[in-house]
Amino acid sequence: MNLTKIEAYGFKSFADKFEMKFEKPVTAIVGPNGCGKSNVSDAVRWVLGEQSAKLLRGKTMQDLIFSGTEKRKSMSYCEVSLFFDNKNRLFPLEMDEVIISRKLYRSGESEYLINKNPTRLKVISDLLREVGLGREGYSIVGQGRMDAILNSKPDERRAIFEEALGISKFRIRKNETERKLEKYRDNMSRLNDIMKELENQLIPLKKQSEVARKFLEINSQLKKYEVNAYIYHYDNASAKRQNIRLRIDALTEEQNQAELKQEEANQYYQSVFEKMANTDEEILLLHNEEVNLTAAVERQSGENKVLSERIKYFQKTVEDAVAAIEYDTKSIADTEKMIQQLTDSLADKQQNHLDLSQRLNKLNLQHAEAEKKLNSIRDDADEKQSFRLKMLDNLTDKKTALASYTTEKITINERLTNLNKREAEISKKLTENSEEEKSFISAFNTAKADAENAKQALDNATEENKKNEQKLFEANNIVNSANQNAAVLSARQKYLLAASQNYEGFAESVKRLMLDAANDVALKEKALGVVANIIKVEEKYETAIEAALGGSLNNVVTKNEEDAKYLINHLKRNRYGRVTFMPLTSIKPRTLNDNSVLREKGCLGVAEKVVKTDNIFLPVVKSLLGATVIADTLDSAVAISKKYNYAYRIVTLEGEIILPAGTISGGTKRIEGASLLGYERELSEIKEKIILAEKEKYKAIKTRNELSTNKQSLSLMLIKLNEEYHSAIVNVAKNQEIISKFCALSENELNQFNSITAEQQTLKNRLTEINAKFEQMQKEIEELNNKKTEINTQSDDVQKEYSALKQQRNSLFDEINEVKLKIGLIVNNIATDTKEQSALQDNLTSLRFDLQQKREQKNTAQLNIEDLEKKLFSSSADSANITALNDIRKNTLDMSAKKDSLKAECTKADYARSAANSEVNRIYETKLKAENELSNIDINLEALQKRMDEVYEVTYSQALLLKEDNFDYKKAEGEISRLKNAVSRLGYVNPSSIEGYEQTKARYDDMDAQMQDLSNAEQDQVKIVNDLTNEMVTRFNSGFELINRNFGEIFKELFAGGHARLTIEEEEGKSPLDFGIEIEAQPPGKRLQNINLLSGGERTLTAVAILFAIIKLRPMPFCVLDEIEAALDDANAERIAQYIRRFSENTQFVIITHKKPTMESADVLYGITMEEKGVSKNVSVQLSDAIVHSA
Repeated sequence: MNLTKIEAYGFKSFADKFEMKFEKPVTAIVGPNGCGKSNVSDAVRWVLGEQSAKLLRGKTMQDLIFSGTEKRKSMSYCEVSLFFDNKNRLFPLEMDEVIISRKLYRSGESEYLINKNPTRLKVISDLLREVGLGREGYSIVGQGRMDAILNSKPDERRAIFEEALGISKFRIRKNETERKLEKYRDNMSRLNDIMKELENQLIPLKKQSEVARKFLEINSQLKKYEVNAYIYHYDNASAKRQNIRLRIDALTEEQNQAELKQEEANQYYQSVFEKMANTDEEILLLHNEEVNLTAAVERQSGENKVLSERIKYFQKTVEDAVAAIEYDTKSIADTEKMIQQLTDSLADKQQNHLDLSQRLNKLNLQHAEAEKKLNSIRDDADEKQSFRLKMLDNLTDKKTALASYTTEKITINERLTNLNKREAEISKKLTENSEEEKSFISAFNTAKADAENAKQALDNATEENKKNEQKLFEANNIVNSANQNAAVLSARQKYLLAASQNYEGFAESVKRLMLDAANDVALKEKALGVVANIIKVEEKYETAIEAALGGSLNNVVTKNEEDAKYLINHLKRNRYGRVTFMPLTSIKPRTLNDNSVLREKGCLGVAEKVVKTDNIFLPVVKSLLGATVIADTLDSAVAISKKYNYAYRIVTLEGEIILPAGTISGGTKRIEGASLLGYERELSEIKEKIILAEKEKYKAIKTRNELSTNKQSLSLMLIKLNEEYHSAIVNVAKNQEIISKFCALSENELNQFNSITAEQQTLKNRLTEINAKFEQMQKEIEELNNKKTEINTQSDDVQKEYSALKQQRNSLFDEINEVKLKIGLIVNNIATDTKEQSALQDNLTSLRFDLQQKREQKNTAQLNIEDLEKKLFSSSADSANITALNDIRKNTLDMSAKKDSLKAECTKADYARSAANSEVNRIYETKLKAENELSNIDINLEALQKRMDEVYEVTYSQALLLKEDNFDYKKAEGEISRLKNAVSRLGYVNPSSIEGYEQTKARYDDMDAQMQDLSNAEQDQVKIVNDLTNEMVTRFNSGFELINRNFGEIFKELFAGGHARLTIEEEEGKSPLDFGIEIEAQPPGKRLQNINLLSGGERTLTAVAILFAIIKLRPMPFCVLDEIEAALDDANAERIAQYIRRFSENTQFVIITHKKPTMESADVLYGITMEEKGVSKNVSVQLSDAIVHSA
């Protein structure tokens, strides 16, 4: 397994050290709601780098630290560690176990660690992202995250797939590159501003430097005249070299043309030669035909004639062969002669080359010996010169030191004089300061006492002000409370008055009737009132009377039946509903049959007795309540009813009712405001409370006003005391500053006195030391002057010897160059002759081969003639055969004539070929000579340049700066004098302006180079961004297709049918990297529809299909699933469990669940409990052990 263990301490509800091991592929975490299961997934998410407290179900990160319970204190930090098995090198770290930890302190500081070593969040994030555990991905699927897959916007959803395809790291790098790009562009903008400013500075600086440059330019011309002779020769040599190069170019072109003609001549000769061979073959074929026809003619008219013709043919062939043999024999002799001449010439040239090479070796040895001696003398001279320079430096240093010692002696003596004066002044001042110090200290103590008194008075006034502020605050609270209370009571009063006037709480029909009566005199005279409004009851009996009256509270009292009828007609006309009326003329009072019940325990009396009303309405009260008894409790009421055999209607104080029929009603009363009987009572109470609240309010306001007045006076007092205290503090500070300055001054003067004494002694010691060194330095300078004279004499001797050897070496060098030039020419000539000899040898071989063929042809023809002469006979011939034979003979004659023509043409072609070869050889030799001339120019110039280096120490490019047109040696001297006068006329010149211009220009150029570098860097960054974009698009498109295919397959399996797909939402104007991802799902038996229209279970299964499609493509090391199947039934939960089991071969799963199928599929169950309130603990169970025990 990859994830082996989690350790947590102080994280959320895990107050104690928490440890959970993962030794199996599938681990389930179970427990009741609120026990802290999801805190496990939060802990993992936090270690993986989550920065959002909201996603960790907190307001701030400090909410992750255990906050304490009633029995435990809060903790100061929390820490979580993830242990990984790295034997398979899951992480690119050379260690078998990797521990990633994160700590958080209440101060807000965080720590990140790898194997207990501190590191940065970015390192951990990059490490985790490489193995598919980035916090953007789906290695942790928490509660609600499944819906987030579906509810996310298309462009936000894309991030899920990018993380799965390993693209997020490219996006991070792309974002970083774009930030760098922005930074480069900002730098370019700033640099551009600076460059503009420098451009403004360069213009005046350039003008200032031009005057100084003119001086330098005139001065530099003086040097030109000393090297112009070299420039003159060099320029002429360059022009000559240019002419030779032009000739070589022309010869090269001519050579190319001649070689083309040579090739054409060779091809023409070869063509004619081939035609001759073809003609011979045709003649031979005609001859064979002639022989066949002749044989036929011989059989018919005799063979003699035919044989005679054949003899003539072969005779002609012999003649032609003899002529050709003579021509080839002559050509071979001529060619052999030419070869022999070339061989002799080559031998002479090779011997000459050998002689020159031997001479060159001898000269090289002599030159090397001379160079060796010259180098030895030069090294010796350099060594002596170096020693001389060192000695001169040493001499200069010593003279400088001697002058320095002299100056220092004068300075020390002057300093000693000044120190003696200063010592006397300070000694006098120290005596005077002693008395002043005492008066300063006395003034300071007085000021300090005044400040302490002012501080005490200020503290007392401040304390009194605080008490007054507290009282004022309390008074304000009382006033505010009184205002609020009065406002509440007034609002309640208004509500009750409105409710009473609007008959709120009454039946709708009663309400409408009574409101009409209020506005209608006729109705008002007939409707005397509602029962609830004509009676008054003590608060104690309100519930009992309201329960006893029940719906009768809505009854309307009238004078008689006629009024009741009138009101009923009004209800009917307006369709108000039904109302019960109680005409005073028709109602009958009710009374108890036996008053003995009133003496029973718990009996409070007859209900009518606790009700007050006008006398006119007494019949109504007696009719409704005259036979109703009030009991204190339900128990008393039940006892009384049983005793009197349920003969009476009894109501309790809490509103329970027992009817004569034996039924009991009771329970809680729905409270929706004041009861119908309590309106008047509550209005009266509220009126009294309002009067009392107003009294308290006026009293508090009076107190508040008094305290406010007191506050103002105290504030003025505090200001005054504060000013006095501040003034006292300032006075103390001033006195303290005076004392400090005085003490510092005294201490400083004392330190100066001591320092002066010490410095005097030091200067005296230094003066003694300088005198001793001064004498020693004078002796050393005298010795160095003597050595200088001796070394100068030796240097002159060495210089003479060096000049002689140098002249000898230069002569040898010139001779060596001359020999090398001759050897080069001979080598070129040998190469040319060898090439020509090879060509002649090839031609000779060809001629000999042709001669041999002609001889063989001649011999064959002679043999044929002899044979034919023997076979001569005569015979008759058929006319047709004779005609054909004559035609063949005629053709044979024509072909012979053609062959003669071709032979002449071949001779002409061979001549043209030879001429072309000769022309090519001529041009080659001419070109070779020109190249030798060019090489000689370079050799000579090299010798001249070496001389210029040694004499004038200038190169040709440096010398060109001194070149003068139409240089004249006679005028050179006058020019030098003129230039010196010109420098004198310039007057004072300040060269620093040139340096200023150059520095500014260099700075500008440097910034221009920086600008170019930044521009190049910008282009590089743009290219990187483009490359990353292309890489991301390519990877995404290829991987997305695989995820899409996996999604379709898994969707079908989870839904047992249907189909689904993922699509890329392309939008014009958007980058391909910003295209969103749309999800299309069609469960079996349904139309393709928007995912928002799917049921909760279908949405969960769709999201799970996407999750498993990602895991199938790129298995992650582990995956934490937090109640992802909560919305599913057991059947679908089991399908998901099976999928988890299938993928557990490559991915380790930690599942937080309530579902039984998921628990059954797990290898290990961890239970999270909360035995102690607010503190989570865990227990583990191996499922295999659990099964054995249950069996």
